[in-house]
Amino acid sequence: MITEQATSEQVFPEDMGLGGINLEAADNEVSLAAAEPEVLINGDKLFHVQSYDIGGGQRRYDGIWKPGNDGRPVVYGWTLADLQKKNGELWTQGFRLSHQQSYDIGGGQRRYDAIWTPGNDGRPVVWGWTLDDLKKRNGELWQQGFRMTQQQAYDIGGGQWRYDAIWQPGNDGRPIVWGWTLADLQKKNGELWQQGFRLAHQHSYEISPGQRRYDAIWMPANDGRPVVWGWSLADFQKKNGELYAQGYRLEHQHSYDIGGGQRRYDGIWLPGNDGRAIVWGWTLDDFQLRLGELYNKRIAVGNQALSLPKLLSGIRQKLDGKCVGYGVAISYRGNNEFRYDAGLARTATNPPQQDFSVYRRTNLASVSKTLTAVGAIKLLTSKGLTIDTPIGAYLPADWQRGPNMNAITFKQLMTHTSGIRNPNKLGMDYESLKKIVAEGVGTDKAYQYQNHNFALFRVIIPYLNGFNPQGVTDRGAALAQAYMSYMNANVFKPAGLKTVTGKPDATNPTLFYPFPAGNVGGWDFGDASLVVGGEGLHLSMDELNQFLSRLRYTDTVLNAQQRKLMEDHQLGWFRGNVTNGTQFSHGGYLWFPTDKGTASLNTSYYAFSIGVVVTLIHNSPVSPDPGNFVIDAFNGAWGPR
Repeated sequence: MITEQATSEQVFPEDMGLGGINLEAADNEVSLAAAEPEVLINGDKLFHVQSYDIGGGQRRYDGIWKPGNDGRPVVYGWTLADLQKKNGELWTQGFRLSHQQSYDIGGGQRRYDAIWTPGNDGRPVVWGWTLDDLKKRNGELWQQGFRMTQQQAYDIGGGQWRYDAIWQPGNDGRPIVWGWTLADLQKKNGELWQQGFRLAHQHSYEISPGQRRYDAIWMPANDGRPVVWGWSLADFQKKNGELYAQGYRLEHQHSYDIGGGQRRYDGIWLPGNDGRAIVWGWTLDDFQLRLGELYNKRIAVGNQALSLPKLLSGIRQKLDGKCVGYGVAISYRGNNEFRYDAGLARTATNPPQQDFSVYRRTNLASVSKTLTAVGAIKLLTSKGLTIDTPIGAYLPADWQRGPNMNAITFKQLMTHTSGIRNPNKLGMDYESLKKIVAEGVGTDKAYQYQNHNFALFRVIIPYLNGFNPQGVTDRGAALAQAYMSYMNANVFKPAGLKTVTGKPDATNPTLFYPFPAGNVGGWDFGDASLVVGGEGLHLSMDELNQFLSRLRYTDTVLNAQQRKLMEDHQLGWFRGNVTNGTQFSHGGYLWFPTDKGTASLNTSYYAFSIGVVVTLIHNSPVSPDPGNFVIDAFNGAWGPR
């Protein structure tokens, strides 16, 4: 049995919606934030990152952060072509590449992690140059007033070495060496120390088993500057603690595998007294989470500011260890801020056991209604029709129409004021919708949440779009396919999404459980292709967040007039007041009984007027009941600017 209904944790008005105001107030203006939001980013900023493979394609990240209040784009795992394109775009926006690292992910495919910092200087960058060409280029740039700040060598196969490098404006002396043994490097470092140079950057690589070589750059300086080579992580961390107490801060580190999974670290410290966060061996998900926490992005309105890390923390406090698994995505004005998941998508009862992921598609349940509303609004307005148009002309001509059914308007369907009551508990398949229409409705148009209001759009959208039933043998399947074709071409594709279906993943889909799950087998709720509209569309939380961000803050999905129509009349979503503004939201819930209690699918989203979008899923009930926890977390994340 599959049932969709509101849950107590979502605290809906009447039946559905997430903290929304009463529908009677739908056409009234709700006061927005008094001032335009301002972004505050006075946290710690990443300035050094290195990733490495620990085996089996598992990558780990080391990173160093410094205090700062600048914007700082960071990318992970990009191809060179995408990196170069991004570098060009950021150059025009006033950012300069300050750090990059490349690595081979297999088969000669290189990927890049990179950091940009604000700047307007000339900053030459090269990728994939031979050493001879690099040396020649360095000489030319030296004459032009540029000094090398970073370089990395790598083998592209057959002993062919290539170099990436970055230069910045400068006129100092700057010794550079390439391919030196550690002994020669240490000797050279001692000599240059006496001459007033300090090691600023180094990178080592293995040219054959057990033979390491070093490239290095020195800069003029007279400070004390501890340097270590080939230390274990435990010793390196201990040394870092000692040097921290002595007034030194880690500036540069490089780790490498010396065989058998044994990693060694080289490091350089500079005098300093700032706080400096460092992590070693973190997964990318954890690393990105830490990046966001340390970045401490806040959205200010007047004399108050919303902390995005605190918003995430408030959500996590209600879910960590209190459900089988969950995923949450948070964005600001379309920019990804946090992608966080925890727990399991599949337990050991349903092998393979699998971690939860915000990137895996699942049934959106009633959140599908918002997406269907977007499609209906877009199609209606393209045909020159209004939301007050009756639906009768867009139902199958051979369907029997019950009392008052033809007069139901598009707006009434999208606001649950159609009068549909479904006393016979019919389903949402084609034949059930046909019976719903034949039953008709009364004259009472009071709000009552009914899934059939949106399931009918699986029929109405195709007919409005010119569906011809002649020669069709399975009209229910044909209409479902026509609905999906329209939605993909006109709703999902403009949002940048790949083909959307009503089916779970073919391989190891996310499953849904009671909590605790025990040994209960999970379920994915099956193929919803023939009942989509009011439920059943499958997206990941990452994709849903992308869709909602483009819906709210761009004109790629709906234009400004269409979006205003959707907002003013609460078509397919619900509006509510929150601290310093409003939000539009919708929830979804599917459940089935087990001998260990109810198993459930729970989805929701919140699009806040200040530009923040939260999308959320958990694959079991939450215990204890968290209440309307996302709204609570949002309201609780505000503080003085």
